[in-house]
This record gives sequence, structure tokens and C-alpha cells, in this order.
Amino acid sequence: MFYIVHALDNPGSAARRKIAYDSHIEHLNEAQRHAIRIVLAGPLLDNDEQTPVGSVFLLEAQDEVGVCKFISANSFMTEGVWSSLTINAFRRGRGLVI
Repeated sequence: MFYIVHALDNPGSAARRKIAYDSHIEHLNEAQRHAIRIVLAGPLLDNDEQTPVGSVFLLEAQDEVGVCKFISANSFMTEGVWSSLTINAFRRGRGLVI
């Protein structure tokens, strides 16, 4: 099953984001060990198209519980970068199969 994860940053969390970034990337690189496949991932940007204001992921996993565990262990979550998080199951209707 595919899942969309939509996370918004806490206001003023740019410094925390920079500090937690390397750990965040290390965690994403370990996705397969958690039975997660990252299909797509990247920062959401402010209107200036430069400043990160959140993150979005398209993940493939067995179930939402696995996605929740994986995301909960991410340094952007544990270090308070993200203020809100939404996880939704997703079924591809159109577009490329990656």
C-alpha cells in the first residue's frame, strides 16, 4: 500500500531543521530496514521557493502502523521540527509508476 505523509514545520524551526538534517537523511537511508520504500520525498517550500516549511513523502509499506513507527523515529519529529503530521493511504489513479 502507498501512503502520503504531509508534515508542516513549527514556525521558527529553521535552526532545528539544520541541526537535525544529517540524522534525518541517515534515517531515510535506512528505510528498507524498516520495510519502507521511499517512492518520493522532499521539502515543502515557502512562497519564495527556497525556504523549507515542511516535508512530503510518498511511501510504500505493508501498513500504516509501519509508516507511523518509521516517521516517529525521524529526527525531524523527535527534535521538534515538525508541528503537524498527516498520514493518508493513497491509491495511484494516474501518473508514472516509479
